Amino acid sequence: MQRKETEGNIEDWIRSGDWVALQLRISLQVLACDSQNQINHFPPGVDIIGELYMDYWGYSQAIGTYWEISENQEIRLKTLRDYFFALDDPAYEDFWTVEALSTDPHWEEIRSLAKKALTAFNWPIEVPPPDTDFIKKGKQR
Repeated sequence: MQRKETEGNIEDWIRSGDWVALQLRISLQVLACDSQNQINHFPPGVDIIGELYMDYWGYSQAIGTYWEISENQEIRLKTLRDYFFALDDPAYEDFWTVEALSTDPHWEEIRSLAKKALTAFNWPIEVPPPDTDFIKKGKQR
């Protein structure tokens, strides 16, 4: 992964690019975790499934704004986005529940795809620290 050039404020560009890369790494790490660690990542009252999906979707799209990523990295990110997209169907409404994290085999495939993406970026497959932004920003729902 190589940083893209900018004509604007370089310090802001670097800071934003680093933040997006960090958030994508954390998002992939949470997606790669077992169900209990996924649940524990967020404080009570948070839409866990929505956060898992939307965080990944947003950061996997934004990474290309700041970084040149390899074809393999892009394929890994797109494969996971496409898998989520295929499950965005009324036939799979049970997939989009917290209970499904531990019971639906599609979540095992999500975990596998997330691990492949982490490997493509040479990022560790590990449990990230809990998301404290929800508490700091009052995002509890």
